[in-house]
Amino acid sequence: MFRYNPTEHSDQDNLRWCWLRAVKWGRWPLFIAQPIAPILLAFDFNYLAVAGTILCLTYIWVLVRYRFVSPWFADVGSDLVHLKWPVSLICAWLLWRRSAMVPAVLASTWPLVTLALGFITPPTKIGLIQQSLMLSLGYTHLDDSDQPADF
Repeated sequence: MFRYNPTEHSDQDNLRWCWLRAVKWGRWPLFIAQPIAPILLAFDFNYLAVAGTILCLTYIWVLVRYRFVSPWFADVGSDLVHLKWPVSLICAWLLWRRSAMVPAVLASTWPLVTLALGFITPPTKIGLIQQSLMLSLGYTHLDDSDQPADF
């Protein structure tokens, strides 16, 4: 069931909600990996393979992000990512206890690493995704001919 109820919010709130989710949807694999990557590092996955796989998935996502937009995934994902710092620090502590220093540092700073990786990923047309999310909330798209002329 969809958790965000657009009827309980103003049009401006719905527009903002869609914009925030569109920003995240554009780089979804990189965004959603924030709490997941440190867990993978704690389970002895190679840190270069983890970062490389997430970066590759983000590049593949370029082919999907405008064709498929899910308000439910966007909503749940944004809540899941709130766990990024506790998960990162707990996993870093576990790695540090095993004397795995490089993965521990990477796990503890993974949310910041995500920001750095974001600079080398393709840009996103946030407006297109926001428009798709608005349509999924029940808003209709006005053509330019339907809008009143400015005089």
